[in-house]
Amino acid sequence: MGTLNGGDGSVVFAAFAELSQYLEDQPGVMHAGEAETSMMMVCEPGLVDDSDLGGLASPMDGKKFLQAGEGSYRWRPFAHVTENGLAGNPARSNVVKGEKMLEAAAEAMARLICDPETWALPNDLRLDGTGGVPFRDRNTNR
Repeated sequence: MGTLNGGDGSVVFAAFAELSQYLEDQPGVMHAGEAETSMMMVCEPGLVDDSDLGGLASPMDGKKFLQAGEGSYRWRPFAHVTENGLAGNPARSNVVKGEKMLEAAAEAMARLICDPETWALPNDLRLDGTGGVPFRDRNTNR
């Protein structure tokens, strides 16, 4: 995931589908799991201790991560989800997979940047006032 500054706001970028196609053991990108570790093996190989990647697996139940009762969610600290800071399984991580994932992410980012819809201003659907309280004019700030 990344963020582009769009002038008057930000565009959140996620290439989960593009990256997930390369994963063998997890449904999507998870912290320090198969995807992130593979990409780090390309970008900063000296930071990856691959001596026991299989022993680090920490399965994460994404459905329960934010769940707080029926039909409701709330933020939970990562320490409530994983005992070692990992979410997923880095055992199948490798440089080739990391290169493919970084290329896929770069292509997805390029498509996002080149898409005019990314930078189109949204329609302002506000009425002249709501409940007697007028909105400020976005152009004049009055």
